[in-house]
Amino acid sequence: MGLLILRLVSYLVRLLFRIGKKRFSPAVYAAFLQIIRTRKGSGVISVFLVLTIAMSIFNANMARTVSANQEARIAYNIGTDVVVSENWQLRVLSQDHPQRWMYNEPDYAAYQSLVENGLAESVTRVIRDDRTVIQVARKGQDFGTLMAVNTKEFGETARLREDLTEQHWFTYLNDLSQTTNGVLISRNLAEKYELSVGDTLTYSRYSPVEADYSYASAAGVVVGILDAFPGYETVEYVYNEAGELTEREHYLIVANYTGVTGTFERTPYSVWIRTSHSLEEIRNALMEKLSPANRTIGTMTGYREKIREMQDSSMIKITNGLFTLNVLVALLLCVLGYLIHWITSIRDRELLFGIYRAMGISMREVSRMLTLEQLFLSLGPFLAGIGAGTVATFLFSKLFSVVYLPEKHAVELEMYISGMDFARLAVIIGGAMLICFIIIRQIIRRMKITEALKLGED
Repeated sequence: MGLLILRLVSYLVRLLFRIGKKRFSPAVYAAFLQIIRTRKGSGVISVFLVLTIAMSIFNANMARTVSANQEARIAYNIGTDVVVSENWQLRVLSQDHPQRWMYNEPDYAAYQSLVENGLAESVTRVIRDDRTVIQVARKGQDFGTLMAVNTKEFGETARLREDLTEQHWFTYLNDLSQTTNGVLISRNLAEKYELSVGDTLTYSRYSPVEADYSYASAAGVVVGILDAFPGYETVEYVYNEAGELTEREHYLIVANYTGVTGTFERTPYSVWIRTSHSLEEIRNALMEKLSPANRTIGTMTGYREKIREMQDSSMIKITNGLFTLNVLVALLLCVLGYLIHWITSIRDRELLFGIYRAMGISMREVSRMLTLEQLFLSLGPFLAGIGAGTVATFLFSKLFSVVYLPEKHAVELEMYISGMDFARLAVIIGGAMLICFIIIRQIIRRMKITEALKLGED
């Protein structure tokens, strides 16, 4: 990219020189001659500028990409703003096999009061069972996750990016609501067992008091195939017998809440809450309702708190610090290299400036000449550096994601390029070059121009 921009700038300078050489003032004419005649000598600093600016852009983009992708994955995994799981009381009614049992369902009105009090936009119940057995006739069976949802409430409460599914995910919920025994299944499950819309499968759940006893099962008709769903990860990582972390496909079935509770009885559910309030506010409001009834919360997860926790983690801080340090080092090298080049160049041209002064060119015109040289020798590499850094982000981001985002996920790696980052770098580099230009002018003023002038007259 650097060599290409040098060639293009060279052609542009020659074209402008041919067009305007008869109209140029002596200072502008001399500036164009200097650029044309010293193209090879100035090529090194131009390529240097391209490389350092590209490195700055690349590192700034990667820092933003890593953080933004982590946030997107957290938002997807949680599925909404707050998820609450309350501790349910389990009663064993008989010890005979199969043992009879019953859960005491807490009063759901405590959660609905959040909407009534304006602390939440909507709430919904979601049953989730990660030990569900999925069986397809004559094709085999697998373990997967069952999620039972009230389609209308779930659509109002959960969050999912629209670009993760072929159709808007509300469409799948609408299809599910039309069929009582309908199910939505993950695409990896459909591909493994060659299932399509209209096919039937069976899913069963284990007893909470007899871990290996499947106490009930239900048949479901496939009404949709999902690429993504709130709270569902397509791949899970488990340790094998050798203690090695291995990757395993994770399957999903989404069914109607009423159908699941009718077949499998009342079982613990989590409450999903859509809210703009903090986790602490929601917790305090719930405890006012739950504590008098001796009810306790098992787990409580907040999207914003998880994001804050991620940002405060040592891994993210080290990663962002590393990329930020790389940006600062690259910018420092850029400015110092630029300044050294121009100081050296001016020192070497001291006699030439004396000749210009002897010819009647004023110091103001000398400054104008240097400004024009810097414009052509710096602006092109600066734009090329931005282009090269952006291209490098797309070419090498997946390589960096192997280190910083190694897990497979339904949310694919996405590049995050911010115009504000470009603007900040432009301001920093522009300000640094302005300082360099001021330093260069001071050097010119302090030069022994009188001796150079006499030598120029001789």
